[in-house]
Amino acid sequence: MDAAFSVALASLRPLKNALRDAFPTAKSSHLSEALAVGLGYNTYAAQLAAHETALGNTLLTLTPRAFYARLQQLGYAVDATKSIAAIHVNATGPSQPDRFRTDKARLLEVLDSREPDSQKERARLRQRLSQQFGQQFGLGHVETTVSGGGVVAQLSVGIDYKTCAPDWGTTVNQNNTLVRFPGQDHEKYYYEYLPLASGKLVEYCSAVVSMPYLKEDGSVPELAEAQALASEIGWKVEHAHEWSWHMAGVTGLVIFRRTTSPAEMAQMWQTSFKKWLFENKQRLVNGRTWIRRQVVKDMLTCPHFPLDVANFEDLRTRYLVQYAPYLFYGRDHRITDLMKLLFDQWAAERKSEAV
Repeated sequence: MDAAFSVALASLRPLKNALRDAFPTAKSSHLSEALAVGLGYNTYAAQLAAHETALGNTLLTLTPRAFYARLQQLGYAVDATKSIAAIHVNATGPSQPDRFRTDKARLLEVLDSREPDSQKERARLRQRLSQQFGQQFGLGHVETTVSGGGVVAQLSVGIDYKTCAPDWGTTVNQNNTLVRFPGQDHEKYYYEYLPLASGKLVEYCSAVVSMPYLKEDGSVPELAEAQALASEIGWKVEHAHEWSWHMAGVTGLVIFRRTTSPAEMAQMWQTSFKKWLFENKQRLVNGRTWIRRQVVKDMLTCPHFPLDVANFEDLRTRYLVQYAPYLFYGRDHRITDLMKLLFDQWAAERKSEAV
């Protein structure tokens, strides 16, 4: 039989509707009574009185054993092996694979458990659910899964030049590199791989899933601000609240995703200046000055560096003028001179290889 699990007050109505389908012979009033007893109240009236002024995100504890006992007292022969937690999960949204539903229902069961291994089980379940969700929505992988140091660099949320705002540098620049969406909470980052000739990999952030606690009216906190930032950096925003697994019925789910597809990113990567930098890093920095080593490092680690940049002037126009405008005011010509030198070397080597 299910262990006790958490239920949000706002999710009681869809749960009650799902229970009517699961127990078709039971009267609606009897199901309400049994559900109230499962929630720890003597009667349905007592439950209504207790929740009269409560917020929709108030968490309640549902004990399936008490629910079944009350149904039996009311004269019903019930199947106590039926999972009430699974019924609750199903009530929050359709089209979820069976494995996802099962893991999500189990997570609900162990959320409030004080068993010695419950914390580890919660972590395992959340990791499995995040992986399944990423596969279902085509977001990429949740974390590095290549062993033996196969991933040489991980790039965080970056500018998508396909649809970004022309003045993105007012928000994202060298003094404010990290992108974090307003209201983002209980987040999971997803990545895609970019291969190097050595067999090692670079990975970039392809999506962010945020599961914030919903407001009383069911809306997402700071959603307008988050959508504005996503538009500025060229990312898309999607909602899938019924899939939220962090705290089903209480947390929503918002997907922030790159506009440029993984296939397009991979195509740009094949002939990119940045790939050339990664594959020739040691040769380019060995025995060189500190400032040259730093310039190479900055271009490699910056998540906003465009993969399809054609030459230094293209880089200047699309990237430097937004990300590091101070380079255009004579404060340090050495940096731009070194960048141009590297681009010239890249172009020369590409021309040589093509002959």
